[in-house]
Amino acid sequence: MKLVHKALFLCVAVLLSACSNNTPSRLSKDQIDDKSYAVSYGVTGQTYKDRVTANYDIASFTKGVSDWYYGKVNMPIEQIRATTLNRLMDHNVYAYYSGILFAEGFQSNVNHLDANCWGLLDKASMVQGIDDAMHDYKKGKFAMMNIFVKVQTILFISV
Repeated sequence: MKLVHKALFLCVAVLLSACSNNTPSRLSKDQIDDKSYAVSYGVTGQTYKDRVTANYDIASFTKGVSDWYYGKVNMPIEQIRATTLNRLMDHNVYAYYSGILFAEGFQSNVNHLDANCWGLLDKASMVQGIDDAMHDYKKGKFAMMNIFVKVQTILFISV
């Protein structure tokens, strides 16, 4: 009987860990919208410079960004902001809420420029750009100069 309980517990634990995968799905290079990727990578780099440490939970942060962009956040943004300010929470929850706040702020700024701009951006490419920027900062390999060259190239080509 104890063996059955252990086996059942192990199966449930494996199932739960598989279902809670926070890794965003990766796009291939030909699926990435370069403009959306470059803008989100650059904005993330400017915002999180010197804030991403080796212990920062990037997966939770990216999950928060993705959930906001795809409308999966049910809590009002004011409540998330207030909850995040007290910082009395686990690091993964703080990173998740920070991702939501970053995504909401980025979306608000884009909408402030022009209400039609947001619809021109590819959400999946933006999530990947944000995730890549955070990982690059964590590794100490943030490629801001490469992004500026890429953005200048895109702007030059699209003019």
